[in-house]
Amino acid sequence: MVWLVEYEAGELTARAPGAADTLSTPEEAVQLRIRADRTALRADGLQVLQLEAALLDAADRPARDEVIRCQILGDLALMGLENGRPDDLTAYSEPFRLTREGTLTAYFRAGRAAGTASIHFRTDSGLHAVQKIRLVPEQDEQKQNGRLT
Repeated sequence: MVWLVEYEAGELTARAPGAADTLSTPEEAVQLRIRADRTALRADGLQVLQLEAALLDAADRPARDEVIRCQILGDLALMGLENGRPDDLTAYSEPFRLTREGTLTAYFRAGRAAGTASIHFRTDSGLHAVQKIRLVPEQDEQKQNGRLT
């Protein structure tokens, strides 16, 4: 079934016997949250890290889309930023991208220098988040507790 409804900001709920679905207008972001698939990489120039950057509103829901900018300090290389928008022609290697439904995914490759790297994400509205990543020398791999393979 299809209903045509004039747009109005707020919340729309569709209910049927035994089911319901709600859509709401995204609000302004108040938090930038980062989730990493791991916090340590082997410093072999090959390992890849995946991060999700999520803009959240005051109710902890996905917020209105914004451009997120990325800066790396340490021996990591940005492989790309992805938002899932088929109409976004921004090169993957650019250090900025508009979110889709408040999120984007970032991919980084480890360098060969051991130490700690920091990945900084910022929005034009002033939100900021940092993810620290340990880069572990290959010979120390067996001694580490983090998932490095």
